[in-house]
Amino acid sequence: MKQFFSRIALTAAALGSTAFAQASTFTDMWWNANESGWGMNIVQQDETAVITLYTYDANRNPVWYFASTAPVTAYTAAGLPIFIAELYRTRGPWEGGNFDPSQVAPVRVGVLSLEPRDKDRLRLSYSVDGLVVNKEVTRMSFRQHKASGIYRGAFNLRQILPDRGPYGTAETNADIDLTIEAGQAHMNTLINGVSCDFRGPYAQSGKLGSFSGNFTCSSGRSGTFTVTEMEIGAHGVTGMMTTATSQLQERGRFAAVLRF
Repeated sequence: MKQFFSRIALTAAALGSTAFAQASTFTDMWWNANESGWGMNIVQQDETAVITLYTYDANRNPVWYFASTAPVTAYTAAGLPIFIAELYRTRGPWEGGNFDPSQVAPVRVGVLSLEPRDKDRLRLSYSVDGLVVNKEVTRMSFRQHKASGIYRGAFNLRQILPDRGPYGTAETNADIDLTIEAGQAHMNTLINGVSCDFRGPYAQSGKLGSFSGNFTCSSGRSGTFTVTEMEIGAHGVTGMMTTATSQLQERGRFAAVLRF
């Protein structure tokens, strides 16, 4: 138990002042695919998360633990947030009767921490009544995105000249035609009269999608690309994009609202 708290404290002290912090959301359902039957929910708002664990106790009975306020206490060297919070178990009134809030009794059982290995993989560490548990979890994917629509949005891409370093930042408005179907993604962008076509196999990790491949533009420009952290909602789409040609490399974000 002492080693568990020491490791958390050392990590926070070492990484708390990193200058590479970046916005990331870990809101999703998480699990270990080799240990089906238990899992974790994370709902993140800004730099605070509510975390719920559903697992089993020593008698094999189902049990829930929760961290109702889990703040970001530090960042990894890659700029990903580390969450640390007190963990609770609770008892309350039976749902078949009148709900009496005075019967809700949360009991502190230990401490929970989440350390991202990357944006799709977490190291989960928690203690319950002196027992320390360490697990690796990934986002749970139970349905692949489908999309077919026209969006209006913008790209913000940092431009780099090969062998010469950063060149500048391109901020451009764009019409985006996005289709995801049968494991394939197709995105066509129209920027200042130039059309570019991006196609590739689509992969999903929880609520985030990605695809990569080759792209071609009506201007004659062509190269390779990768789209990651793509999130599709009822009203729009957001994501990260990188492109590479022999003359120019780009990396940044895009966001768009659904037009129809």
